[in-house]
Amino acid sequence: MGSRVGAESSPITLPPAPPPVVAQTPAPVVASTPAPQLIVTSAPSNGGGLSLEVLSGTLLEIVSEKTGYPAEMLELGMDIEADLGIDSIKRVEILGAMRDQYPQLPQLKAEELGELRTLLQIVEFMGSRVNTNGATDGGTAHALPKADAPVPVVHGDGGVARPQLVISTPIPRSAVKVQYLPAPDELEISLPTGAIALVTDDGTPLTAEVVKGIVARGWRVVVLNLPADMVTGEASLPAGVPRYALSDATEMRLEETLKAIQGEHGTVGVFIHLNPPASAFNANGNPFLDPEKGVLKHIFLMAKHLKKSLTDSAENGYAAFVTVARLDGALGANGTFSTVIEGGLFGLTKSLNLEWTRVFCRALDVADGLSAETASRAILGELSDPNRLIVEVGIGTGGRVTLVAPELS
Repeated sequence: MGSRVGAESSPITLPPAPPPVVAQTPAPVVASTPAPQLIVTSAPSNGGGLSLEVLSGTLLEIVSEKTGYPAEMLELGMDIEADLGIDSIKRVEILGAMRDQYPQLPQLKAEELGELRTLLQIVEFMGSRVNTNGATDGGTAHALPKADAPVPVVHGDGGVARPQLVISTPIPRSAVKVQYLPAPDELEISLPTGAIALVTDDGTPLTAEVVKGIVARGWRVVVLNLPADMVTGEASLPAGVPRYALSDATEMRLEETLKAIQGEHGTVGVFIHLNPPASAFNANGNPFLDPEKGVLKHIFLMAKHLKKSLTDSAENGYAAFVTVARLDGALGANGTFSTVIEGGLFGLTKSLNLEWTRVFCRALDVADGLSAETASRAILGELSDPNRLIVEVGIGTGGRVTLVAPELS
């Protein structure tokens, strides 16, 4: 923004940074030290019939209604953002609903809301503000320990800083790095009787090369074109290969088309999605890449509607769900890709690998620099790999890679 202002405007002067707050002899933070959980022993009243117990119950009900979390799983010690995922807008909605229930509650300022991290802090803050406005407290609120919750850090001057969360977990932390892989072994595979391979058309010659390779294996193959307002171009297919096209982007049309394909040609035993390169998306100058998001959504829906056919095919011998993205050939590690949206294909494929235990699931990242013939051979070679422990593979000019997370010492 500053660079766009130009030389004719006055320079922007930043205010000096506030001095750091230095804690004096902070109390040690122990992982097992409990955080306070509000327990009201005698229903303190503030003159308007409001007790902290009543405020707590109402707040939990409103949070449940606004977030969808079951009320029984909510606790006052939960962090609004870290535990419940409540953003600033949702926080204002929740507190607004509280004031609708209890008009005597004061209007809270934005800066005050930003300091309230837990549901407990909201209840205590509201209670203190109501009492400050002339109410009298007829009971006593006690803080009882709750295990594994944030622990307040008390400074030497008696002030209380924000709670610090002490996490004790056996899960190691590490930095992801690229690991080169040898060429995959080749396992002889065949589709169950009556099964077919379904390939999405990416609008480039790669589709034709993949189809040729599948036909050379003796498998029957069908090509599916996504809606034209998402993907431009159409690959030239070998003679005799059937092609179906989605006329619109609705799930109903996708479901109807998949049923028609399987009714006329056979159960889908192998699904290969070739994600279009950036040049093939029908963006029409759209900076938000809606067509690319639409393609990703369709592959999620494809998994939904192909679940039965793929899992049944796996029970009868073999089935595969393969996605091919166009990042940088190194699963994003080179950082040369133009969009991260298609990264959702990796999350989908890895999730299916955990859920569909008998289906071969693999997410590939093919670099743009590879020829259609080279990329096709690499993609079909992955189908024959007997190693089920690898789920994501990058294929580029430098070879075949995956990502590993070595444990930090």
